Amino acid sequence: MRLSVPVINHHQTTCQICARPILSKLGLIAHHGYRRPGGGWQTASCIGARHLPYEVSCDALPPAIKIIESWLNECKENLKTFLANPPSVLVEISTWSNKKWEWTRPENFNQNDPSYRSSMPHTYECEYSHRKHAYENNIRTATSELAFLNDRLAKWHEKHPEGVPAPVKKVLSSIDQRADRAYQRSAYWLCKANELAEKGKKAQAEKCYEMSSRHLMRYNDLVEKHGAKEV
Repeated sequence: MRLSVPVINHHQTTCQICARPILSKLGLIAHHGYRRPGGGWQTASCIGARHLPYEVSCDALPPAIKIIESWLNECKENLKTFLANPPSVLVEISTWSNKKWEWTRPENFNQNDPSYRSSMPHTYECEYSHRKHAYENNIRTATSELAFLNDRLAKWHEKHPEGVPAPVKKVLSSIDQRADRAYQRSAYWLCKANELAEKGKKAQAEKCYEMSSRHLMRYNDLVEKHGAKEV
């Protein structure tokens, strides 16, 4: 089986979704993490990975926009429910120590009461305020991402009014395809391992590091012993 991909200047390619400059030597954007604007954390792999770069196609944008729209509607509904029906008990479990905290809603609780104090630590009021702000932050983030993606999609169509250009094709050999897959899998598991390590999940991270190393060894073997092109 042979894979046909466009020939493009891989030094000037960007991801459709996050707009980061990512090399695409084999025509497709390599695996890379995606840091949400304002979110402060990075996913193991951006959904723009393994798609054509923004300079060639916009096929990854419409599905991504639908996902964000669905998430935004869900966030708004969750906040609406949270405000209308404050939970009787709020529970938090530490991801580091597995310690559990529970806060029971006070009688006649009213977040709109002038005497409502959300700055008192280890209280229902404080935890309620934190979760309310988290919902609101998710809505702001989703709204910002949605505007960003819609803008990229609109600008792409302005630049390519006739649709996806018809670039020159090149054919990758079977051995090159295998090397590409091994390299991308190694990169994916490395990103996943780093993400787990940051969360303190050392045992799971070690397994992911092992998977990444295994695929990297496979990639090096294909390049050194079988003449595959380097990624």
